Amino acid sequence: MADRNGGNADRVPRASAVMTVYKDQRFLDAAVNSILTQEFDDLELIIVDDGTGQDAVFQELARRDRRIRLVINPNNLGTAAANRGIEAARGELILRLDTDDIAEPAHVGRLVAALDEDTELGLVGHAVTLIDETDRVVGVQHMPETDLKIRRTILFHDPFYHSTIAYRRSCFEAAGHYGIDELVSQDHYLWFDMLPLCRARNLTEQLTRYRLNTLGLTATNATNARNRTHPIRQASWEGAVSAAKSENYGS
Repeated sequence: MADRNGGNADRVPRASAVMTVYKDQRFLDAAVNSILTQEFDDLELIIVDDGTGQDAVFQELARRDRRIRLVINPNNLGTAAANRGIEAARGELILRLDTDDIAEPAHVGRLVAALDEDTELGLVGHAVTLIDETDRVVGVQHMPETDLKIRRTILFHDPFYHSTIAYRRSCFEAAGHYGIDELVSQDHYLWFDMLPLCRARNLTEQLTRYRLNTLGLTATNATNARNRTHPIRQASWEGAVSAAKSENYGS
């Protein structure tokens, strides 16, 4: 790992924002700046160069702020790059931001406050403002807010936008990290594995601008989206059947 943070290496930030970068870098500057200008500043930004081969780009980013730390992957690792970034992070709270999205100034502070208010809350997101590739606002997307609604939604749809998420490192590690075999739905599976370990919540505020990016991973892998998460429904069904059998045997 290449660490070019010019700050105090012994200082441990409260929160770590982790961003992985590969081919599409059109909106990278805006994404990075949105983290550096947060109202909550007890944070670091881990930027993972996932095999881009563009070292000069990342050296320039690292010079912007002492809170930026770099992880350099010689080859593209895909999902495993996120795991490497989190391993390098020092904060107890992990936040994710995709390189085409923009965090509003209150984004980190509100998520940290929500986790501080509820010690059993381990996974929290929020609503989003939808923007296009020209930064034009095209809508708002509200998400299931309560723990119960999130648990119902996850069986059929992802109940979180990835760039809105914060979670406790302990929950991430207990859930087994992002599955490296999942190209697109790795976050959906991670939330499913976290839910038995903690409570979840979505805030009502729109604290991230989510970009409808025609070159993004979701847009370019839109077919068979439901089939990718069928194992989640199968595991839930098998769990329900097993619980019912145990209850019958005990009666």
